[in-house]
Amino acid sequence: MYRESMSHLLLLSLLLGQAGCNTSSANGTAGSSVCNANPPSNIDIKLCSGITDGTDANKVTECSACCTEVGFPLSSFINDDRCTCGSTDVDAGQTACADKTSDSDGCLSCCTAAGFQNYQFAGDASCECSLRGNISVCQDALTDSDPAAACSCCCLNNGYISNVYIGVGTPQCECIGE
Repeated sequence: MYRESMSHLLLLSLLLGQAGCNTSSANGTAGSSVCNANPPSNIDIKLCSGITDGTDANKVTECSACCTEVGFPLSSFINDDRCTCGSTDVDAGQTACADKTSDSDGCLSCCTAAGFQNYQFAGDASCECSLRGNISVCQDALTDSDPAAACSCCCLNNGYISNVYIGVGTPQCECIGE
């Protein structure tokens, strides 16, 4: 159930209009027309990159299975709509709110306050957080001529498996999955 909820969150991020990494600079700032994808070691853009079309639910499932098979628990289509595999600092999520086991609301509040996008509460046994979000690391991407693509590129190159770009009202680039 935990992996399934993480997959649903990543799918939601993809369906919210996440752009590929093909029209911005490596750091997500203005001035270049190509994303130079060079993510850190927790992200792999090659192993399952033959799977494309993140809008197809079957392809999302295929991507997840491929990444899991090669040892990466997370997947998305953040890199130019190609299957991208990733892992996070799981220990941070396991320990951040480990003492919040009395009720689900307390677990959720703690994980949210610690910057995580997801949580799993198992009664008196555990409260685990996952998918840390960061709204500050790629704010420069918002000044790019294509801020949605720049946001994706910047998040990818900073070790995040997903992102959400909001271009309505106050623009925001949130990287997810550190």
